Amino acid sequence: MSRNKPRAFSLVELLVVIGIIGVLIAILLPTVSRGVRAARKYKCSNNLRQVGLAISMYAQEHRDLPRTMFTWNNAGPLNAFSCYMGDDPFIGNQPSSNQVVGSNNQRPLNMDVTAAIYLLLRQNYLKTSAVLVCPETDDTPDTYMDEGSPAKRSNFSSRENLSYSIALPYNRWDQGPNPPDDRQWGYYYGVEMKPDLPLMSDINPGTSGDAPGVSGLTLSSSEREVRQGNSPNHRKEGQNVLYFDGRVEWAKTPFCGLRQDNIFTRQANVNDASNPALQPPADQASDAAEPWGPWPPRGAHDSLMLPTATSTGHLAY
Repeated sequence: MSRNKPRAFSLVELLVVIGIIGVLIAILLPTVSRGVRAARKYKCSNNLRQVGLAISMYAQEHRDLPRTMFTWNNAGPLNAFSCYMGDDPFIGNQPSSNQVVGSNNQRPLNMDVTAAIYLLLRQNYLKTSAVLVCPETDDTPDTYMDEGSPAKRSNFSSRENLSYSIALPYNRWDQGPNPPDDRQWGYYYGVEMKPDLPLMSDINPGTSGDAPGVSGLTLSSSEREVRQGNSPNHRKEGQNVLYFDGRVEWAKTPFCGLRQDNIFTRQANVNDASNPALQPPADQASDAAEPWGPWPPRGAHDSLMLPTATSTGHLAY
Protein backbone atom coordinates (compact mmCIF):
# COMPACT_ATOMS: atom_id res chain seq x y z
CA MET A 1 0.00 0.00 0.00
CA SER A 2 1.31 3.45 -0.85
CA ARG A 3 1.41 6.06 1.91
CA ASN A 4 -0.09 9.56 1.09
CA LYS A 5 2.51 12.30 1.62
CA PRO A 6 1.27 15.49 3.44
CA ARG A 7 0.60 18.31 1.05
CA ALA A 8 2.97 21.29 1.47
CA PHE A 9 1.93 24.95 1.29
CA SER A 10 2.42 26.48 -2.08
CA LEU A 11 4.24 29.80 -2.36
CA VAL A 12 0.97 31.56 -3.21
CA GLU A 13 -0.77 30.15 -0.14
CA LEU A 14 2.16 31.17 2.08
CA LEU A 15 2.06 34.72 0.72
CA VAL A 16 -1.69 34.87 1.34
CA VAL A 17 -1.22 33.82 5.00
CA ILE A 18 1.55 36.40 5.46
CA GLY A 19 -0.66 39.05 3.88
CA ILE A 20 -3.57 38.21 6.23
CA ILE A 21 -1.25 38.41 9.25
CA GLY A 22 0.04 41.77 8.04
CA VAL A 23 -3.51 43.13 7.63
CA LEU A 24 -4.44 41.94 11.14
CA ILE A 25 -1.36 43.62 12.61
CA ALA A 26 -2.18 46.84 10.74
CA ILE A 27 -5.71 46.73 12.16
CA LEU A 28 -4.69 45.87 15.71
CA LEU A 29 -1.68 48.19 16.14
CA PRO A 30 -3.67 51.47 16.23
CA THR A 31 -6.07 49.90 18.72
CA VAL A 32 -3.20 48.79 20.94
CA SER A 33 -1.56 52.21 20.57
CA ARG A 34 -4.79 53.97 21.57
CA GLY A 35 -5.11 51.65 24.54
CA VAL A 36 -1.57 52.47 25.69
CA ARG A 37 -2.17 56.20 25.31
CA ALA A 38 -5.48 55.96 27.17
CA ALA A 39 -3.70 54.18 30.02
CA ARG A 40 -1.05 56.90 30.12
CA LYS A 41 -3.71 59.60 30.10
CA TYR A 42 -5.40 57.89 33.04
CA LYS A 43 -2.06 57.60 34.87
CA CYS A 44 -1.54 61.33 34.29
CA SER A 45 -4.96 62.16 35.75
CA ASN A 46 -4.20 59.92 38.73
CA ASN A 47 -0.94 61.83 39.24
CA LEU A 48 -2.89 65.06 39.52
CA ARG A 49 -5.36 63.48 41.95
CA GLN A 50 -2.46 62.51 44.20
CA VAL A 51 -1.04 66.02 43.98
CA GLY A 52 -4.47 67.40 44.86
CA LEU A 53 -4.58 65.22 47.99
CA ALA A 54 -1.07 66.36 48.91
CA ILE A 55 -2.09 70.02 48.55
CA SER A 56 -5.16 69.36 50.69
CA MET A 57 -3.02 67.82 53.46
CA TYR A 58 -0.57 70.72 53.20
CA ALA A 59 -3.43 73.22 53.51
CA GLN A 60 -4.87 71.47 56.57
CA GLU A 61 -1.56 71.67 58.40
CA HIS A 62 -0.40 75.09 57.24
CA ARG A 63 -3.78 76.80 56.72
CA ASP A 64 -2.49 77.96 53.35
CA LEU A 65 -1.58 76.55 49.94
CA PRO A 66 2.08 75.82 49.17
CA ARG A 67 4.26 78.75 48.18
CA THR A 68 7.67 80.15 49.05
CA MET A 69 8.95 83.74 49.29
CA PHE A 70 7.10 86.41 47.32
CA THR A 71 7.08 90.13 46.69
CA TRP A 72 4.40 92.34 48.24
CA ASN A 73 4.20 94.70 45.29
CA ASN A 74 4.38 94.51 41.52
CA ALA A 75 8.18 94.54 41.42
CA GLY A 76 10.00 91.54 40.04
CA PRO A 77 9.22 88.76 37.56
CA LEU A 78 7.58 85.36 38.00
CA ASN A 79 10.31 82.74 38.30
CA ALA A 80 10.85 78.98 38.03
CA PHE A 81 13.54 76.35 38.71
CA SER A 82 15.86 78.79 40.52
CA CYS A 83 18.43 77.83 43.16
CA TYR A 84 17.71 74.12 43.50
CA MET A 85 20.83 73.64 45.66
CA GLY A 86 19.54 75.94 48.38
CA ASP A 87 18.92 73.83 51.49
CA ASP A 88 15.94 75.89 52.71
CA PRO A 89 13.46 77.86 50.55
CA PHE A 90 12.70 80.31 53.36
CA ILE A 91 16.18 81.04 54.74
CA GLY A 92 19.13 82.72 53.07
CA ASN A 93 19.72 85.39 50.47
CA GLN A 94 17.83 85.63 47.22
CA PRO A 95 20.33 84.88 44.41
CA SER A 96 20.92 87.32 41.61
CA SER A 97 18.53 86.94 38.68
CA ASN A 98 21.06 85.11 36.50
CA GLN A 99 22.02 82.59 39.20
CA VAL A 100 19.85 79.53 38.69
CA VAL A 101 21.72 76.98 40.82
CA GLY A 102 22.73 78.91 43.91
CA SER A 103 24.20 77.36 47.05
CA ASN A 104 23.33 76.51 50.61
CA ASN A 105 23.42 80.10 51.80
CA GLN A 106 20.85 81.10 49.20
CA ARG A 107 17.19 80.36 48.52
CA PRO A 108 15.03 80.37 45.38
CA LEU A 109 14.12 83.65 43.77
CA ASN A 110 11.01 85.44 44.97
CA MET A 111 7.83 84.44 43.13
CA ASP A 112 9.25 81.03 42.08
CA VAL A 113 6.25 78.89 41.07
CA THR A 114 8.14 75.60 40.85
CA ALA A 115 9.63 76.05 44.32
CA ALA A 116 6.03 76.22 45.57
CA ILE A 117 5.23 72.84 43.99
CA TYR A 118 8.51 71.37 45.25
CA LEU A 119 7.43 72.02 48.86
CA LEU A 120 5.12 69.00 48.52
CA LEU A 121 8.18 66.79 47.97
CA ARG A 122 10.43 68.57 50.44
CA GLN A 123 7.91 68.24 53.26
CA ASN A 124 6.96 64.66 52.36
CA TYR A 125 3.36 65.30 51.28
CA LEU A 126 4.31 63.52 48.06
CA LYS A 127 6.24 60.28 48.51
CA THR A 128 7.78 60.15 45.05
CA SER A 129 8.84 62.68 42.43
CA ALA A 130 7.44 60.36 39.72
CA VAL A 131 3.96 61.71 40.50
CA LEU A 132 5.01 65.04 38.99
CA VAL A 133 5.97 63.51 35.62
CA CYS A 134 3.37 62.86 32.92
CA PRO A 135 3.90 59.34 31.44
CA GLU A 136 3.24 60.64 27.92
CA THR A 137 6.29 62.92 28.03
CA ASP A 138 10.04 62.38 27.95
CA ASP A 139 10.36 63.99 31.39
CA THR A 140 12.08 62.04 34.17
CA PRO A 141 11.52 61.97 37.94
CA ASP A 142 13.87 64.09 40.03
CA THR A 143 16.62 62.03 41.69
CA TYR A 144 17.84 65.08 43.68
CA MET A 145 21.31 64.71 42.13
CA ASP A 146 23.85 63.60 44.76
CA GLU A 147 21.76 64.60 47.76
CA GLY A 148 19.43 61.61 47.58
CA SER A 149 16.66 63.36 49.50
CA PRO A 150 14.17 66.09 48.55
CA ALA A 151 14.50 67.59 52.04
CA LYS A 152 18.02 68.82 51.20
CA ARG A 153 16.86 70.81 48.19
CA SER A 154 14.60 73.80 47.56
CA ASN A 155 13.59 73.28 43.93
CA PHE A 156 13.59 70.79 41.06
CA SER A 157 16.97 69.81 39.65
CA SER A 158 15.94 70.59 36.06
CA ARG A 159 13.02 71.46 33.83
CA GLU A 160 12.71 67.81 32.83
CA ASN A 161 11.53 66.89 36.35
CA LEU A 162 8.12 68.61 36.15
CA SER A 163 5.32 68.01 33.63
CA TYR A 164 2.61 70.14 35.26
CA SER A 165 1.70 73.78 35.86
CA ILE A 166 0.07 75.32 38.93
CA ALA A 167 -2.26 78.29 39.31
CA LEU A 168 -0.12 81.33 40.07
CA PRO A 169 0.79 80.69 43.74
CA TYR A 170 1.36 84.32 44.66
CA ASN A 171 -1.15 87.11 45.13
CA ARG A 172 0.16 90.24 43.48
CA TRP A 173 -0.48 93.52 45.25
CA ASP A 174 -0.87 97.16 44.30
CA GLN A 175 1.68 99.35 46.01
CA GLY A 176 0.14 101.14 48.95
CA PRO A 177 0.15 101.46 52.74
CA ASN A 178 -2.20 98.48 53.21
CA PRO A 179 -1.30 95.77 50.70
CA PRO A 180 -3.95 93.25 51.90
CA ASP A 181 -6.61 95.86 51.08
CA ASP A 182 -5.20 96.42 47.61
CA ARG A 183 -5.33 92.88 46.22
CA GLN A 184 -5.13 93.51 42.51
CA TRP A 185 -8.13 92.58 40.37
CA GLY A 186 -9.50 90.20 42.99
CA TYR A 187 -7.21 87.26 42.20
CA TYR A 188 -6.74 84.94 45.18
CA TYR A 189 -4.62 81.83 45.72
CA GLY A 190 -5.42 80.25 49.06
CA VAL A 191 -7.68 77.94 51.05
CA GLU A 192 -10.78 80.00 50.19
CA MET A 193 -10.43 79.63 46.41
CA LYS A 194 -13.61 78.89 44.50
CA PRO A 195 -14.12 75.08 44.24
CA ASP A 196 -14.40 75.15 40.44
CA LEU A 197 -11.20 77.13 39.86
CA PRO A 198 -8.41 75.12 38.18
CA LEU A 199 -5.51 74.49 40.56
CA MET A 200 -3.08 72.45 38.40
CA SER A 201 -2.94 71.03 34.88
CA ASP A 202 -0.75 69.47 32.25
CA ILE A 203 1.98 71.97 31.50
CA ASN A 204 1.11 75.30 29.88
CA PRO A 205 2.22 75.21 26.20
CA GLY A 206 3.58 78.75 26.29
CA THR A 207 4.73 79.77 22.83
CA SER A 208 4.86 76.23 21.43
CA GLY A 209 2.75 75.27 18.42
CA ASP A 210 1.78 76.95 15.17
CA ALA A 211 0.05 80.33 14.96
CA PRO A 212 -2.11 81.66 16.52
CA GLY A 213 -0.87 79.71 19.56
CA VAL A 214 -2.55 79.68 22.94
CA SER A 215 -2.32 83.46 23.44
CA GLY A 216 -4.09 84.16 20.14
CA LEU A 217 -7.18 82.03 20.76
CA THR A 218 -10.77 83.13 21.28
CA LEU A 219 -13.98 81.14 21.68
CA SER A 220 -14.56 81.51 17.94
CA SER A 221 -11.19 79.99 16.95
CA SER A 222 -11.28 76.92 14.74
CA GLU A 223 -10.78 73.41 16.10
CA ARG A 224 -7.34 73.26 14.48
CA GLU A 225 -6.33 76.57 16.06
CA VAL A 226 -7.64 75.57 19.48
CA ARG A 227 -5.56 72.40 19.32
CA GLN A 228 -2.44 74.57 19.09
CA GLY A 229 -3.33 76.01 22.49
CA ASN A 230 -3.44 72.65 24.26
CA SER A 231 -0.67 71.26 26.47
CA PRO A 232 2.08 69.38 24.59
CA ASN A 233 1.91 66.52 27.13
CA HIS A 234 -0.78 64.60 25.22
CA ARG A 235 0.06 65.44 21.59
CA LYS A 236 -2.02 68.60 21.95
CA GLU A 237 -5.24 66.58 22.11
CA GLY A 238 -6.16 68.20 25.43
CA GLN A 239 -5.10 68.33 29.05
CA ASN A 240 -5.92 66.89 32.45
CA VAL A 241 -7.02 69.62 34.85
CA LEU A 242 -7.12 69.45 38.66
CA TYR A 243 -9.76 71.71 40.19
CA PHE A 244 -9.66 73.11 43.71
CA ASP A 245 -12.43 70.77 44.86
CA GLY A 246 -10.14 67.80 44.09
CA ARG A 247 -11.73 66.49 40.88
CA VAL A 248 -9.65 65.91 37.75
CA GLU A 249 -11.25 66.30 34.33
CA TRP A 250 -10.06 65.92 30.74
CA ALA A 251 -10.44 69.15 28.76
CA LYS A 252 -10.21 69.23 24.96
CA THR A 253 -9.56 72.98 24.93
CA PRO A 254 -7.77 75.47 27.21
CA PHE A 255 -11.13 77.25 27.73
CA CYS A 256 -11.92 75.03 30.72
CA GLY A 257 -11.68 77.50 33.58
CA LEU A 258 -14.36 79.39 35.44
CA ARG A 259 -16.66 81.18 32.95
CA GLN A 260 -14.84 79.44 30.05
CA ASP A 261 -11.58 81.11 30.97
CA ASN A 262 -8.42 80.19 29.05
CA ILE A 263 -6.40 78.65 31.88
CA PHE A 264 -3.06 79.08 30.09
CA THR A 265 -3.11 82.86 29.62
CA ARG A 266 -4.00 86.05 31.41
CA GLN A 267 -7.32 87.48 30.29
CA ALA A 268 -7.44 90.58 28.10
CA ASN A 269 -7.60 93.97 29.75
CA VAL A 270 -10.97 95.08 31.10
CA ASN A 271 -12.50 98.50 31.42
CA ASP A 272 -12.94 98.39 35.19
CA ALA A 273 -10.00 96.51 36.69
CA SER A 274 -11.06 97.47 40.24
CA ASN A 275 -14.19 95.30 40.06
CA PRO A 276 -13.36 91.61 40.76
CA ALA A 277 -16.88 90.53 39.78
CA LEU A 278 -16.66 92.11 36.33
CA GLN A 279 -17.72 89.73 33.55
CA PRO A 280 -14.90 88.62 31.23
CA PRO A 281 -14.80 89.67 27.58
CA ALA A 282 -17.29 87.75 25.44
CA ASP A 283 -14.56 86.25 23.23
CA GLN A 284 -12.22 85.36 26.16
CA ALA A 285 -9.27 86.98 24.39
CA SER A 286 -5.86 86.89 26.09
CA ASP A 287 -3.79 89.88 27.12
CA ALA A 288 -1.88 90.48 23.90
CA ALA A 289 1.01 92.34 25.56
CA GLU A 290 1.44 90.16 28.66
CA PRO A 291 -0.27 86.77 28.22
CA TRP A 292 1.86 85.20 31.00
CA GLY A 293 4.02 87.50 33.06
CA PRO A 294 4.80 89.42 35.14
CA TRP A 295 1.33 90.82 35.87
CA PRO A 296 -1.35 88.99 37.91
CA PRO A 297 -4.57 87.44 36.58
CA ARG A 298 -7.31 89.91 35.65
CA GLY A 299 -9.98 88.83 38.11
CA ALA A 300 -11.25 86.26 40.58
CA HIS A 301 -12.32 84.03 37.67
CA ASP A 302 -9.06 84.34 35.71
CA SER A 303 -6.66 81.37 35.96
CA LEU A 304 -3.00 81.45 34.93
CA MET A 305 -1.07 78.16 34.94
CA LEU A 306 2.73 78.37 35.25
CA PRO A 307 5.45 77.50 34.38
CA THR A 308 5.12 77.25 30.62
CA ALA A 309 6.75 74.50 28.56
CA THR A 310 8.77 77.15 26.72
CA SER A 311 9.97 79.22 29.67
CA THR A 312 13.63 80.20 29.42
CA GLY A 313 16.34 80.97 31.94
CA HIS A 314 14.87 81.42 35.39
CA LEU A 315 11.58 82.91 34.15
CA ALA A 316 8.34 80.95 34.44
CA TYR A 317 7.05 82.13 31.03
